[in-house]
Order: sequence, then C-alpha cells, then structure tokens
Amino acid sequence: MAAASYTLSYSLHRSTWALRDDRNGTVVREFISRHAATDPDTLRALVGAQAPVRIGGADGRLFAIVNDGMDEAATALAHDERLL
Repeated sequence: MAAASYTLSYSLHRSTWALRDDRNGTVVREFISRHAATDPDTLRALVGAQAPVRIGGADGRLFAIVNDGMDEAATALAHDERLL
C-alpha cells in the first residue's frame, strides 16, 4: 500500500479549502478559511505527524510540502498572500 500523502488546496468553485487524500482523491475535510486549513494542530490530527501535506494556491501552483516543521510552515502559509 502506498504511503499516505495529502494535498491542501483552495477551490474557487466551492470557496473552501479541501484536504484530499492523494491515494484515492477523497476529501478528508473542508475548511472555510485559510487560517483554519493551515492550523498545524488540526493538520497533524488529521494526517498524522509524518504524512506529507502539499499546500497549493487557487491557481494550482504548489507552495510548500510540510511534514517535519509543520508548525512553522503552516503558520507562515496562513499569512502568505500568494495562496489567494
């Protein structure tokens, strides 16, 4: 079985952030704000401490892959204006 990895991205159509399981494409959770979506404690609780999370903007560009150092990366991304 493939190792778990996830993608967090913004959906212009739904106006939400979606955390998807890359193995099967299912939405693990949707968030109404970037702040909630990039909260390190929430991400860690949903994906575990070691699973990589790819974070991209509304235009599909990839901005970060976080796992170790999730606190610092997620906090920085919560304030990155390029994501929206």
